[in-house]
Amino acid sequence: MASVKVLAIVEQLKTLTLAETTELITLIETTFGVNVAPLQLKLQPPANPLTADLTSKTFAVVLEAVPTNKQAAALQIVWHASGSSLKQAKTLVQSLPSTIQAAVTFEEARTLKHRLESFGAKVTLQAAG
Repeated sequence: MASVKVLAIVEQLKTLTLAETTELITLIETTFGVNVAPLQLKLQPPANPLTADLTSKTFAVVLEAVPTNKQAAALQIVWHASGSSLKQAKTLVQSLPSTIQAAVTFEEARTLKHRLESFGAKVTLQAAG
């Protein structure tokens, strides 16, 4: 609990006008060498080392499993993503696990992973470098 003296000062402060309050603040700043202006902080979230790691690395997209009834859809995605022939893409889809793309950015790897997973495939991303 505040002392009687401090409570009396607070009660006196309540009666000050805006001009008197400004004058009081200026006097306190000069007398005690303080700055009562609000502290201006630029808050930034701490750097996430995991995110920094992801953007600087390359990844391999590895197809682990594909449901039998979704192999045609997965084949089309693998064919376009790998840039290989249709026969090579079919081999990749049928001989699992297989690396669909090697040394791609995290965003590219994640996009391909989501596309394949939308057809029920099991896909893993492995750091390539």
